[in-house]
Amino acid sequence: MEIIQECEFDINDDYLEFYSCFLGDEEQALFLIKSCYKITEVDVRPRRIVNNIARLITLADDQMKIRGGRYGIQIFFWMVCVEAIYNISKPLNPKKDKITTIRKFFNESILREDQLFILDYITRSIVEYRWNYTKHLHMNIIANIFYFVRNDFVHEGSYSNFHFKSEGSSTTIMNSIVLKEFKDDVFEERIYDVNVTYSQMRDIIIRGCINFLNKHLEVI
Repeated sequence: MEIIQECEFDINDDYLEFYSCFLGDEEQALFLIKSCYKITEVDVRPRRIVNNIARLITLADDQMKIRGGRYGIQIFFWMVCVEAIYNISKPLNPKKDKITTIRKFFNESILREDQLFILDYITRSIVEYRWNYTKHLHMNIIANIFYFVRNDFVHEGSYSNFHFKSEGSSTTIMNSIVLKEFKDDVFEERIYDVNVTYSQMRDIIIRGCINFLNKHLEVI
């Protein structure tokens, strides 16, 4: 893997390209990476976090070239990325459910405007006697959806049970997922309307990861 030299830092050119493409500016990408690298002697965690975000999201992107249109593998890598950066920041309690970390990410790290977007564009297909008689969901349920798609791939080898809306399409995608929405539920089939595209959700996840990283840098 090629390495480029930037001042006193050895910066992987793949990571630089990833952040440059996402941020739309190589200077901003360099600033973000160097902010994490320059404090390595004091705390190596930001460097590990910024590297892991680029590495794991890129792995998800690479799967599109192999199994495009079947998003379970991509969602799996997104959730692994979330679990990894939280674990790097503060080792997770192995006795706690990993879903707690995913819920925390969706509630605390995903930007508020992105949360509102998700809640508007991932909804129940049929209004039922749940959650105040509305089709709208809670962020915990959104987290549950992505976590159970992750589990379908990890435990069942299934990666084609969730679909995003196609780019440029006006057609709502219906997804059937077997999960527990609330703690006291049993596992049962739920139908959701998805009006989010893959690229939109990918960007939301990356922004959430970078927001988590920036909060960690502020604490340091």
